[in-house]
Amino acid sequence: MIFDLVGKLAHFRKFYTNSSSLTYDFPPPTVIRGVIAAILGIEKDNYYDLLSPERTKISLSIQQPVRKIMQTINYTRTNKNDFSSPKNILTRFMAGERIPYQVPLEVLLSSEEDSRLKYRIYFNHADEAIMKSLNHQLASNFSIYPLYLGISEFIADFHFKGEKKYELRQGTAEKVSSVINVEKLGDQGIDFFSSEGCQFVKDRMPVAFKRGRELLSVSSLIYERSGKPFRVDLREYAAVSSDDGQVTNVVFI
Repeated sequence: MIFDLVGKLAHFRKFYTNSSSLTYDFPPPTVIRGVIAAILGIEKDNYYDLLSPERTKISLSIQQPVRKIMQTINYTRTNKNDFSSPKNILTRFMAGERIPYQVPLEVLLSSEEDSRLKYRIYFNHADEAIMKSLNHQLASNFSIYPLYLGISEFIADFHFKGEKKYELRQGTAEKVSSVINVEKLGDQGIDFFSSEGCQFVKDRMPVAFKRGRELLSVSSLIYERSGKPFRVDLREYAAVSSDDGQVTNVVFI
C-alpha cells in the first residue's frame, strides 16, 4: 500500500532532546503507525500490538526537500478548567505554583515557497483484512480520525497511490531514495562515489511502542536529506513494481 502524507508544517520531536524541542526531518515509524491507526479508526494507545513490527512493514521516502525554523511557543499550564491569564507571576512562583513558560520549537516546512511537505509511505500488514480496510479508506480519501504531522496544530492530508506488488531482494540496489535502517546495510554500504551532491544524515529514532506507550525499540536510520536517490549495498530491500513496469527500490525500516 502506497500513499503520500502531506502538510504545510510539521514537528516530529526528537526523543533525546530536552529544553529545546528539535524535530526529525521525517515522521518516525511510531508516527506512521499512528497515522495508519487514525485512518483505520483505531483509538489512541490501542494499536501497538496490532501494528507491531512483527506484523507490519514500513518504508518512507522524502518527496520534497525540507528546511527548519525555530519558533518560541507559549505553553500555558492549566489547573482543572482555569484558563485565566497569569497574574502576579512572582507571587505565584514564590508560592510554589507552576506558571506558564516558553519553549523553543523547531518547525519543519518545505524548502520551496508555496509548497507542502510530502512523504511517501509504503506499508504492508500480515493481516489481509487490515490491508483491505486500509485500501478502502485510502481509496475513499477518508480518515476516521483527523491526521496531523507530529502535533495537533499541524494538520495533514494524504494522497493514495495504489496497492502495488513488491519482491524482496538482496545485494546492490540502484536509485534507493527511502530511509534505511543501518542494520539493513550490506558489507559495501552506500556508494558515496556515485552520490555526488547528496547530503547523508544518520539519526536515532523510536521504531515502535508497546502497551502503556513504553518504548519498544530504537534504531539508527540513515537517509539523503532532500530525498535524492543513491546506490547502496543492502542485506534486504523491496523492489516495488508499478503499473507501467517501473521498479522503485525501498527499504523496510
